[in-house]
Amino acid sequence: MQNLSNPLPSKSSTEFFPIKEIILEGGSKILIAKIIGTVDGYKVRPLEEKVAGFFNQGIRYFILNFSCIQHSPGTTGMGLLIKFADIYQEKGGEFILVGLSNPYINLFEMLGILSFFKIYENEEQAIAYLDAKNKMKQNSTISKRT
Repeated sequence: MQNLSNPLPSKSSTEFFPIKEIILEGGSKILIAKIIGTVDGYKVRPLEEKVAGFFNQGIRYFILNFSCIQHSPGTTGMGLLIKFADIYQEKGGEFILVGLSNPYINLFEMLGILSFFKIYENEEQAIAYLDAKNKMKQNSTISKRT
C-alpha cells in the first residue's frame, strides 16, 4: 500500500477540503478528504463537483473525514452525503465516513440516515477495511481465471 499526499490546489472554495491518495495492491485508489471548518451553502457545490469528478475518473473508494468539521453539514450537506453514498454503492464502490463525533452519529441516527453509511472511528480502520475488501476482490478474480 502506497500513501501519496495529493492536496487539491489552494483555492478559496477548496481549502476546506484537502485530499490525499492511497494506492492499494493492484492499483486501486482510495481518496481521503478531510473537511476543515464548516460545510455551508458556498462549499456544498465545490464539494459535490470534486467528489463526482473523482467518481467519474474511476475512483471507487472514498473516505470523508469529519474530525475537523466545526458544524453540522445542514440539510443540503446531508442530502449530498446520501447522494454520494448511493452513487458509490450502486457501482460497487465505497463511500465511508470517519471521525464523526457522537453528536453527529446521534444526529444521523435521529434523521434515519445512519444506515446509508459505513462509519469508522478513523482513517486507518477504514483503509484496513478497504484493503481487505480489495484483496478479497483480487483473490476472487484470480480464482475465476483458474
